[in-house]
Amino acid sequence: NKLDILILSLESLRGLASLENIQVTQNPQQLLLAFHKHLGGVRLAYCDKYRQQKIVDGKQQEVQTRFSVLADRMQLYTTENIPVIHIPKDECGGGSAWAAGYIASRMEGNPCDMTLWKKALRRADLFAALCQEVVGDHSTVTATQLLSVESYFQGNVADITSTLTVPS
Repeated sequence: NKLDILILSLESLRGLASLENIQVTQNPQQLLLAFHKHLGGVRLAYCDKYRQQKIVDGKQQEVQTRFSVLADRMQLYTTENIPVIHIPKDECGGGSAWAAGYIASRMEGNPCDMTLWKKALRRADLFAALCQEVVGDHSTVTATQLLSVESYFQGNVADITSTLTVPS
């Protein structure tokens, strides 16, 4: 069996690259690609997140925007142009949920082009965000709910901050 993917946090990507004497740049996407090349083409991914203020349902809230980046076959794939915007109720479980979403997408086929990779990353982003919409490390998100949200926001920014914008 072969390792399919190594999922890293930005902090661990920077730390591992530094340990391997790879110049740590300000651009994490270029760093991911450099580390991918250094490791001989091992598929790598990370999820990037940032916080900002936004008016949600009439009041100012802090929201999180998340997107993913994957390096495979010396190419970068990202969902940066179609991120997921949400309000995490609990910080636990996002990484595990991201991995589960990625694995579920991979089990549907063998992504090898940009469209299929972006679909796998998008599902992972959505599942991670949806899982953090409840408190606790156990998700109550069903496959039907995930696929419904995926279909509803297909090709667009997925703003799931308001109950008015999320399909049931």
